[in-house]
Amino acid sequence: MLVACDQGSVSDPPSGENPPPEELPMLSSESSAFVSNGVSGIRLKDNGGLFSGNWLTEGPGGTERSIFGIVSSGIWVAKVSPPYRMARTSHLHRLPGVELWNQAADSSKIFLIGETTQEQRYANWPAWLGAPVHADGSLKKYGSEMAWAVFRPTTDTQYGETLEGIRIAITVFVTDLTGMQDVIFVRYDITNVNAGETLELLMGNFSDLDLGAYDSGTNVCGPDPHHNQTSYDEARGMSFIYFSPHPEDGDLDPTCYGYVDGVAFLELSAGGVPDGVWANRIVTRYGALPYYSYFSEEDITDAEDAFFALNGLDPDGVAMVNPVTNQTTRFAFTGDPVAGTGWLDERNDSRQLLSRPPFSLGEGETKSVVVVIMKAEGEDLGQAIGALQDKYDLVAGSPSIWDK
Repeated sequence: MLVACDQGSVSDPPSGENPPPEELPMLSSESSAFVSNGVSGIRLKDNGGLFSGNWLTEGPGGTERSIFGIVSSGIWVAKVSPPYRMARTSHLHRLPGVELWNQAADSSKIFLIGETTQEQRYANWPAWLGAPVHADGSLKKYGSEMAWAVFRPTTDTQYGETLEGIRIAITVFVTDLTGMQDVIFVRYDITNVNAGETLELLMGNFSDLDLGAYDSGTNVCGPDPHHNQTSYDEARGMSFIYFSPHPEDGDLDPTCYGYVDGVAFLELSAGGVPDGVWANRIVTRYGALPYYSYFSEEDITDAEDAFFALNGLDPDGVAMVNPVTNQTTRFAFTGDPVAGTGWLDERNDSRQLLSRPPFSLGEGETKSVVVVIMKAEGEDLGQAIGALQDKYDLVAGSPSIWDK
């Protein structure tokens, strides 16, 4: 099935175009779309953010438990030179927001594409706004189920520092393919709609992943789910969260630590923002941390602060220092959580911020990026991290799913 929300929010085709008469069926009052394959799911909201994502896993007596949670996820796009300007689709409230393309804040144009939807031409599928299509103009479908929407930043923010002149199209999808049912894909297509202007930009993905640890025979057995730890896999460019054993836990079974969530970029063969990871930082919810004083979201108050964060810097533009090596770095928490070596995170409520290298975007040009969010389990922390690495390798080695 393929549905879209609020028929009045879909722009008319450009004049002179004569699409075929068939249209996608409409819903009239939805402001979000939930994409699910029965194992994993994520909600695309009408402000461009991803919320309420989860995976289900078996708990005591065969019950299903939502151990892995995606509180929110989205991208930040920043202008790389003063005066700094910022657009985002994540929920950090201190940053300028986005509104729907050419629509009021309470309207919506979210399309939900179900398993039975055919890849054919539709009169109201807004290819002129970046909706994915094949060369013949037919709808391009990703995965077994997907949602698509398009957004544009506006100046209606408390800071008045929004990056105007760009359009952000979002495609979020899941697949039923074996081994990938607990994977969520998100593609962002960033278009420069400024006339006669080339933009120099930096973008990153902000995710608030949470983790609650359960064992197979009791109930909650880990620490507070809002006090996870983060780590960075340099070989894969992957940020992940975990629980490691701690004296305050007492004598817990190793399975209590056998759960991890991860987020990473995937490399596109063409039309993508530059490959690689530019910086890895976190953003903490509850104030400054004793081991690094500038991770707090309270210190990100304007577009300049956000730009510095995307560069792995503090709000004054100063580089992080790895306390183990005493060297400056753009990459936080590169230690080995299993071996307990290197720069390791402490328990806190943190969000992940991965960024890509700076890039230019010419007038009318579009560049894209794909984000993958995953979970994995094991008999202990080491097995879970190994399973997550294997999951990433499987996804990265299967570009036919997301690179088309």
